[in-house]
Amino acid sequence: MSRALAVTGMAARTSLGDAVSAAAAARAGLARPAPLERTTFDEDEGDVPVTGHPVPTVTGFQGEARLLALLGPVLEELSAPAGTTATERIALLVAVPDLDQRARESGATPARVPGFVERLVARTGAKIPAELRHTFPGRTGVARALQAARELLAQGRVEACLVGAVDSLCDDLAVDALAAGGRLKTPDNPVGCQPGEAAVALRVETAEEARRRQTRVLARVGALGLAREPRSGDRPPVGEGLLAAFQALGDAEPAGGGGTFLVLDRNGETGRASDWGHCVVRLRQRGLPLSEAPTWDPAISFGDTGAASAALGAVLAIRGFARSYAPGTSAVVVSSGEDGERSAVRLHRNA
Repeated sequence: MSRALAVTGMAARTSLGDAVSAAAAARAGLARPAPLERTTFDEDEGDVPVTGHPVPTVTGFQGEARLLALLGPVLEELSAPAGTTATERIALLVAVPDLDQRARESGATPARVPGFVERLVARTGAKIPAELRHTFPGRTGVARALQAARELLAQGRVEACLVGAVDSLCDDLAVDALAAGGRLKTPDNPVGCQPGEAAVALRVETAEEARRRQTRVLARVGALGLAREPRSGDRPPVGEGLLAAFQALGDAEPAGGGGTFLVLDRNGETGRASDWGHCVVRLRQRGLPLSEAPTWDPAISFGDTGAASAALGAVLAIRGFARSYAPGTSAVVVSSGEDGERSAVRLHRNA
């Protein structure tokens, strides 16, 4: 059984507020869609407003500047918890979008800010060496960041890790890329996605370190499953990668029936829904109980939050544990990248 990580802090910035407010609003089925600054062109209607789920305080920022405006305050909130010292050795591991890929899809050049990670470090107030700062692009970046955190902590190289995640599908580059691929939800395309944006940070450490600091453990991160969908290009995915990610969680932490629920990144797109449907069939064929597990879909309330979706899903699950409305004591947060990568992250309610 893989060694669990203790989540001892979390912060978020979403269209529905901070971590606590966002979870409460999502539980109530609330959403705050609004017109974005960018429009898309329709041959019959001309310029059509794009509806998304923006964070009001970052209006006007674009590209990496928008990502900094989203994530900077969130990391700053977790920078110095009680019981830590100025000499604490921590790592900064951040899931980010692939802006170069979006630029290729939209035909534009991404607006870059020199020293993105360095500016993030400055906002935390922590002295994080260059060798302990890493970014992980794409939707499965959160799982890979947690994997890196587990390795760093097991090796004793750090006392804690700040696992961050940020993405904005509401900025001009992302909207143009979605429009170019026919992926936006519009009156003529009801099976597209609504852009969202979010920034999330989790503080993870060993259970021993949490006990030393006498701090509360919010949840435990258990097994991680990483896989790749073998079908690509004109061959639509049929759940093979998702199934492999679930199987990679291992038998040591059985996906036991009503004790587990799923947090998915379905966003309204047909391909993503079909991929999940095929995976459910494969799970049932193998008699795996995850096929019957309850599901949550954060995109209903927040839109598609891209590379931040897994971290946002983790926040919602952890708040569900804390408030005793989660439909299980274990959650599996699922991510499907446009590049074929798949991930599954198991979270446990702290006993």
